[in-house]
Amino acid sequence: MARTASAEIIVVKIADRLCNTLDFMNDGKVEHARAYLGYGEPLHGRIKDCRYAEAIENTWRRVQSRVSVRDRSARMENPVALRRWRESDADALFALASVPIVGQMARFPTHADKEESLRVIREIFCKPEFYAVTSREDGTVLGSISLHPATKGVDVYEAEELTIGYWMGKPYWGNGYMTEAVKTLCDRCRSSGLFACSRIIGFTSTDNAGSQRVMEKAGFRHVET
Repeated sequence: MARTASAEIIVVKIADRLCNTLDFMNDGKVEHARAYLGYGEPLHGRIKDCRYAEAIENTWRRVQSRVSVRDRSARMENPVALRRWRESDADALFALASVPIVGQMARFPTHADKEESLRVIREIFCKPEFYAVTSREDGTVLGSISLHPATKGVDVYEAEELTIGYWMGKPYWGNGYMTEAVKTLCDRCRSSGLFACSRIIGFTSTDNAGSQRVMEKAGFRHVET
């Protein structure tokens, strides 16, 4: 009797996982859906002897199929992925940040050597909410993006206002990559539940038309010059 009750409790938990997964799917949050479905895998493996096992198995596989289809679609729609910087990215960072025009447009000093790029990764890019913008297809590092408290001394997760900073390596300009990266990070800020932020601010110079287009396409509204 206890075993049956335990199995039925697990079935209820699995049903809850499936419902939440579908909710994420309906909201277009495919990565959340895939992660949430994965959380239920250990439970799924414990109902082999339950009378509901076959029904759960069929439902589980149908939802997995939907998540896979939507995931492939999302990967085609969004060509970039964000991940934390690694020390092994020093060569890739130097290749991009040593180009003078990149630093000039993004307002950072041109990197003089790979040692400087490694130092930046260790001392700056190691901070919370600093991400490498990478190609979803092959993992190539394309640029950088980050969130910062608008007020100094405030934790990034507790700040009411955040500023977003980004730059893209020159070979990848004009492909829409940074627009997608900005959308991805802003969505993380809104939907992850980690941030107290109510507004994200972006700054750019009047002569940086590319950055202005990124903000406009990502949904930012011009408030002052």
